[in-house]
Amino acid sequence: MKKILTLSVLGMLAMTASAQWTDNFDTPQELIPNTENSYGHAVCTNAAGQVYYLYMHPNLSQASDEEDIQNVVYEWRLQGFDVQGNKLFGELGKLISDYDNLSYSVFNDYMMVDRDGNAVFAVPDQRYGTGMSLTAYKVSPTGEMLWGEEGIALDGKETAKLKTSTHVVQLENGSYVFTWVNSGNEIDDANACLQRVSADGKLLWNDADTRLIDDKSPYNYSWLVNAGKNQVIQVYTKGSGQELYARKIDVTGESLWSKDTRIYRAGWGSIPIWTIIEVHPSGDGGVIVSWNDDRDASNYDKAYLSYVTSNGKLGFSGQSDNGDVRLGYVDGHRALNVTCMADPSGDGFIAAWREVDRDQRFQQIRVQKVDLKGNLVWAEDGVAINEFEAASYGYISISSGLSCEATVFYMDHKQNFGDTDIKTYTFNTISGEAINSLQPATLNTIAHERGALEVCNAQTARCWYLNWTDDGPSQGDNPDDSLKGFNYIQRLMYDGTTGVQAVDAQTLRAVYAGGRFLLPAGADIEIFNMQGQRVASLDNCPQTLGWTPAVNGVYLAKVTVDGNSQTLKIVK
Repeated sequence: MKKILTLSVLGMLAMTASAQWTDNFDTPQELIPNTENSYGHAVCTNAAGQVYYLYMHPNLSQASDEEDIQNVVYEWRLQGFDVQGNKLFGELGKLISDYDNLSYSVFNDYMMVDRDGNAVFAVPDQRYGTGMSLTAYKVSPTGEMLWGEEGIALDGKETAKLKTSTHVVQLENGSYVFTWVNSGNEIDDANACLQRVSADGKLLWNDADTRLIDDKSPYNYSWLVNAGKNQVIQVYTKGSGQELYARKIDVTGESLWSKDTRIYRAGWGSIPIWTIIEVHPSGDGGVIVSWNDDRDASNYDKAYLSYVTSNGKLGFSGQSDNGDVRLGYVDGHRALNVTCMADPSGDGFIAAWREVDRDQRFQQIRVQKVDLKGNLVWAEDGVAINEFEAASYGYISISSGLSCEATVFYMDHKQNFGDTDIKTYTFNTISGEAINSLQPATLNTIAHERGALEVCNAQTARCWYLNWTDDGPSQGDNPDDSLKGFNYIQRLMYDGTTGVQAVDAQTLRAVYAGGRFLLPAGADIEIFNMQGQRVASLDNCPQTLGWTPAVNGVYLAKVTVDGNSQTLKIVK
């Protein structure tokens, strides 16, 4: 009976699957219906391409409109998409929390997608009083609340005026580490917290042992990266001058370095530093941090990169008094919006930034490679990816792609008009040269009023997910009001194609992620448990096929097309 039931569920999911990714950037997939508002959103994916969208949604059931602030409730909702773009949780997504909330906690990376395709995140709300508390959830691709309907009190139900700077990473042993900042009524009343949570939702660390707190120095910002070997690196700011530090924590919550490493002594401008700092794994157990500052008080910001090695040393210690490296040396230019990544080859790091004249009227984007000692690999000024001209560029990010390639994503805002193009520049990570004469490339064909571009990389699925806000065309005879002010998502494959992708039958590149198989056309599938028993099978499968094991364990899925077979390992 169990075997028949499993086969029936498999077949039913196959019939209900439907593709959603569109073929072009002018008609993207909506994250939620464009009749609804959303705030504080996060979009994340894992390597296999399982995508989730976490957002705050105004519940107006007891309110006349959003201006009725006494009665509107900003609830947390979660939407999921499989690798082919099928929405997992209805049109509005799954309700997570409908407790009272504050809608202005802005510096957060609430969510990550774990190796099993589950969404793991923490949301702030007022469920324990007028102050904010932080609750963690783990939701499967089928919508199961794996840590319970009410989640787990990540902060032990401790409330604060604000809970900000939330980040989460998964360790190799399957547990998760969260960081966040409690902010009080005074600017100096802020402390940075760490907590590890087991795969089944148990708090594992003593808060008093891992929290950064003292009576004299506020800890206003906190970032977190996985450093490998069940270790994390926390990057944080300390003091009113917001000096930048890093510390490495092992699986027990103990610091591994004899003292925290100071990355930068400070000298920031008036812009909130969370808008100019990026923190990423170095790829070798350390961390890289990029930013811009005007340390010489010249009114010309410069772009900088710092590398903290796995043993807590400044990898660029010989390059400057701060142990960081300046990325470009064009006289009379300001450098802003620095973004960075580790080169997958392991021989250095790559950064991109925006250069502007003093009035920010003329602009250009440059890229630079830095080796492990802090030496500039390419020209001293970096490599320009476009002309220095009257322009306005923003929302710049950089991401790895095919072997020895990286892509810069950015928005090109037309001066004197509201229209904006989404552009990419793909280049060779060895030489810095564009991969072809078509770079930069414009992804859309119709310029809309767009903004807030973010990019997620799914390495195993060999694609990126781009999400942005879209207000439709700003000029012309037929403005499209249907797009106005809402969030959209589009998948872009590493090879530049869009839409629903068929798996190559010749290479048999089948994928299992988020409870679904992505299969070559006409594939047959057999699924076995570790005792060799066949638990499910289906011939001539559709290319998107849903299946989740009924019992936890390890399974092998054999995919066959024209006598050629591929075996996938599935762990639940």
